[in-house]
Amino acid sequence: MISKHKLASYTAAGLLGATAAFAFGTQSVHADASEYNAQTAQATAWYSNSQTSYAAPTTTAYQGQTTTTTQPTTTSYQTPTTTTAQQATAATSTTTVSQGAATAIAAAKAQIGTPYAKAGATPGVGFDCSGLTQYALAQAGVTVDHYTVAQESAGTAVPLDQLQPGDLIFWGSQGASYHVALYIGNNQYIDSPTYGQSVEVETISSAFQPSFGVHINY
Repeated sequence: MISKHKLASYTAAGLLGATAAFAFGTQSVHADASEYNAQTAQATAWYSNSQTSYAAPTTTAYQGQTTTTTQPTTTSYQTPTTTTAQQATAATSTTTVSQGAATAIAAAKAQIGTPYAKAGATPGVGFDCSGLTQYALAQAGVTVDHYTVAQESAGTAVPLDQLQPGDLIFWGSQGASYHVALYIGNNQYIDSPTYGQSVEVETISSAFQPSFGVHINY
């Protein structure tokens, strides 16, 4: 049986303990709250600072990716002109044709169309190559034999690039030529080619290249 005195002591002790416990709990709560608030504030400050110092990344264009488009230029096409050595020679030629050479050339041109005839030397009827040159030179007062090799000695031998109108040109080696014609200038000549053909004007070409020329002194 507890006496009133002890009960009062117990009660007082209990009240003191309760009060102390309450006080301790309050302090503990406040301490925990303070600590929580401090941690929260610190975390908030860190987050705020990290957000403040954060900058959005910038994008810089890579120079290698840059493409420059150049408007194409158009050049008008011009048809190229081709000038052969023969044309150039003809265009720059200022050779003066002597009266005798002009007479021989005119006589040969007058026979254009006359058919080829072996050993022929008759105007309007037929000529062979040496018969035509013999006839043309005779009209200019120059006498030569009716034979190709013999006509080689009618003047002075000259290379083809020194030919003058009225000269003779030959195919074959000297002393053994087999064809002759009358040079009229501009890389052209008149001849009586062969069987089945007629006296005509032809152009010197690599396909039928003459071998040498003979300059005639009219």
